[in-house]
Amino acid sequence: MNTANPFDLPAGSKGKGWIEVSRLPGGRVVGIPWMAVKGLETGPTLTANCGVHGDEYEGGEAIRQIWRELDPGKLTGTWLGIPVVNIAAYEAGQRVSPLDAVNLNRIFPGDGTPSITGMLARRYFNEIVLKSDAVLDFHAGGNPLSLVPVVAFSGGSKESLELAKRTGIALLWEMPTIWSGSLCMAASQVGVPTVTPEIGNNGRLDPPYVDMSRRIILNVMISMGMCEGERYQSEEQRVIRGGFAHSGVGGLFQPVVSLGEEVERGQLLATIRDVFGETLEEVRSPCSGILCAYRTIPPILPGDQTVFVGEVVETL
Repeated sequence: MNTANPFDLPAGSKGKGWIEVSRLPGGRVVGIPWMAVKGLETGPTLTANCGVHGDEYEGGEAIRQIWRELDPGKLTGTWLGIPVVNIAAYEAGQRVSPLDAVNLNRIFPGDGTPSITGMLARRYFNEIVLKSDAVLDFHAGGNPLSLVPVVAFSGGSKESLELAKRTGIALLWEMPTIWSGSLCMAASQVGVPTVTPEIGNNGRLDPPYVDMSRRIILNVMISMGMCEGERYQSEEQRVIRGGFAHSGVGGLFQPVVSLGEEVERGQLLATIRDVFGETLEEVRSPCSGILCAYRTIPPILPGDQTVFVGEVVETL
């Protein structure tokens, strides 16, 4: 069934459609695609979205697969999937929209941004997020990064942390406060528990990470009483803090430690070399912890992200 509003679906049905945001000079609509399933029994509304950044894909594929498989007759509540939030960035295969070069995940709820990305943020936040009981905002490493699977949560929200626990993922990342305009933090601040699973690497569409994204969605659905099934849960979950270190010089970036390794404060993690092979900068660990992510595109500009070491602050 196709309708302009996913919340207009009758009980016991599924549908898909577009929410119009605006139109470009040539008349083409800028919109948000949605895929929804409404159960026969009333219950919570779970939204799973991907593609806030246009070069991140695994979560979107998991959303498409689960929508096809869900039986409205066996679902309690409403399941809403947004496979791509930022269509313009997705079409360009890049992190931000080519229409205004604004990072969507730094401006939510969008009130302070007048351009098309701000319009998109406001429409998505008001029409979808605020009508949800929980939100899974899927991200990945995108084109330039490799990372271990982590679920970011808003440190100021107990509900966000609890939702992160329900995903079953072993590493839970307290989102840095500098990301105050992220969907995770903006939604959690107004009472909609939201987390950001970071699942996938290098702008790819890898089946193992699609499967992991599926498992996260199903884990949360089961925990919310929306469907039956057996949840997967890591034997141990650890809360980590930290953020990316940035390069001080341009050159050729080369990591020397594998992802997921336990590292010590001051340990050499990567080098930046010039075209003659001379080392210009050594990237060392700012703390003891887990090497959670690093850059995978060798040419690097000054100020680019290099590595992310997560300091373990709690074991659950």
